[in-house]
Amino acid sequence: DRSVSRGLGDVYKRQVQQLDPHTEYASAAEMAEFWSLYRGKFGGIGIQTQWIRDSLVVTSLLSGGAAEEAGIRPDDRIVRVDGRTVKEIPASELISVMRGDAGSKVKILVIRRGVCQPILYEIVRREIPLPSVELAYRVDSAVGYIKLIRFGQTTMREVQRAYEELDRPKELILDLRGNGGGLLDQAIALSGFFLPKGCLLYTSDAADE
Repeated sequence: DRSVSRGLGDVYKRQVQQLDPHTEYASAAEMAEFWSLYRGKFGGIGIQTQWIRDSLVVTSLLSGGAAEEAGIRPDDRIVRVDGRTVKEIPASELISVMRGDAGSKVKILVIRRGVCQPILYEIVRREIPLPSVELAYRVDSAVGYIKLIRFGQTTMREVQRAYEELDRPKELILDLRGNGGGLLDQAIALSGFFLPKGCLLYTSDAADE
């Protein structure tokens, strides 16, 4: 029962809030969303949306993505997903409902301006890459630039590849502006990539047992 689940979630949140300011409770849907962001890829249809009143409006499509090839257009209003109206689906679950394993199908009902009847699409989800490195280029003959937008499972490999493709510049600007964080092990590995051997990278206060 959804109401029971929400009630238990509220109880867990109150319990976790008593631990420290840095610990938060995450529901199963929130954890699924977290891992889809930081494992470097997810199954989806390749759209971005925005809530406008009672429907989701498609704001952009991934070029060559499943939704674009199916015929969905920018400004289409999504009113149903797999038979459920979007108003019935909690906002915290909407992303997980739209996403799924690559190869699975999702039915989306849209309303399009100038078309009298709603249009039903059945779309096969595809694997969509979610890179950590957004930009990498040479500033000049000695300086390289890498913009890192998250610490995901593929971050270290991506940075190493970008560094090699820039021909191992002597100096490097690592741009972390807007980086939302992510996986600690990748942040530690990246620090070790740049800092001299023997530097202290990370400390943690272990709880008393």
